[in-house]
Amino acid sequence: MFDIHRLFEEAGKLHGHYCPGLAIGVRAAVEAERILQCDCKTNKDLFCIYEKAACWLDGIQWVFGTTLGKGNIRFEPQDQAAFNFYDAQSGKNVRLCYKSPDNGMSREELTEYILTAPFEELYQVGPAKFPCPVRG
Repeated sequence: MFDIHRLFEEAGKLHGHYCPGLAIGVRAAVEAERILQCDCKTNKDLFCIYEKAACWLDGIQWVFGTTLGKGNIRFEPQDQAAFNFYDAQSGKNVRLCYKSPDNGMSREELTEYILTAPFEELYQVGPAKFPCPVRG
């Protein structure tokens, strides 16, 4: 069993600070691992295509194991905080689009909300918007 707060703390060491954006990426990657039924620690065939660059990328990289250096994360410029996750081994994919709840919380309250709120309140779920990338 994972501890999302521990993952967030670890990702913050990579990112350099702690913020709601980092929490968005950590939570998205944790949920993608659950939905795809994959193991981010052992599966070398995971990919992510992100549609808008921000702090969440470091959370995704930390949890999902995708990095620019390994060539398994890519940017497709769109105007949404959306993340396409792929398991090339199983052929499964999922697109998570952050809903950006407008709730007037402080940064700390919003971070905690993102880490612990019901998944359905945070993300719209659908199939990946792009074909699964291939390493090359």
